[in-house]
Amino acid sequence: PLKFVQLLGVSSNPGRFSHPATLNKWKSTKTEISGTLTYPDIKLEKYPAVLYLLSSGGFNATDQDWIDVFLKNGYAVLWIDQYSARNLPLNSGLGNAQSGMTDMSFLHDAAAAMKYLKAQPKIDADRIASFGRSWGGGVQIYMTEQWYASNVMDSILPKLRIALYPACYLTVKHPKPTPGKTYLFLGEIDNWNEPGPCMNYANRLVNAGGDVMVKVYPEAAHAFEGQRPRTEINVVVWGRCENVWDTETFDIENVREGTRYNIKDGKWGPVWDKCVRKDLVRMNGTPQLKPVVQQDVLRVLASEL
Repeated sequence: PLKFVQLLGVSSNPGRFSHPATLNKWKSTKTEISGTLTYPDIKLEKYPAVLYLLSSGGFNATDQDWIDVFLKNGYAVLWIDQYSARNLPLNSGLGNAQSGMTDMSFLHDAAAAMKYLKAQPKIDADRIASFGRSWGGGVQIYMTEQWYASNVMDSILPKLRIALYPACYLTVKHPKPTPGKTYLFLGEIDNWNEPGPCMNYANRLVNAGGDVMVKVYPEAAHAFEGQRPRTEINVVVWGRCENVWDTETFDIENVREGTRYNIKDGKWGPVWDKCVRKDLVRMNGTPQLKPVVQQDVLRVLASEL
């Protein structure tokens, strides 16, 4: 049976985008979120664990499939529902508009879940990995940088981070990497969350001493291990943005447009104007790719945890 747990998360102000520049405006507002912790059938004194972070699409069959894979291979799984407590439907998440929650509220929810997992007597606190697809992958990008780790997550981080087709639309210009290893699995033709910004950020992290591995699947679109046939959908897209910010000055540079803006007052101005729009994006993969991706992820877990 599934075990339901209560976690203490922190909500943010409404809006499509948020950033620690506005941290004080929402950090004191507490929202109780729920999660589901499940242990595998095998008996162990302590279990390695996967913190499962949902995508912007909410909970669907692909999520359940991944959770079953982790359980079958001996990992306890805690997935958190950041939607229901904020009056958003779990089965559709942010919806087609892709608005109503923010990266920082999600990141703080992940921190609350990490605190919960580490406190469980049956969980090996030194063997916790985070895993997420799309938005659940993108929120882990913030975990790789010390500014976010200390200001939003109280430096409670997973040992390992695994992100599938994440968004890297906002990254630190001169990153100070956090401990632990990060794996990015990207789709070559993903035009929702383009691989380029993530690859550029991975290079900056590595140059700064971070431990990051990147794999790009040829001819793979967004949600490339999904169970549905290849299709196109019309959605709001910002995963092709490439904005980098300076943690000292709060200046943000739109790399592709060459524009700069300061967001210290919490106003985003024209940062997103040219790169955020509705567009047709390619979705899903092939039946042949799904088991390949699953085995790649399981190999990473086995070798790093």
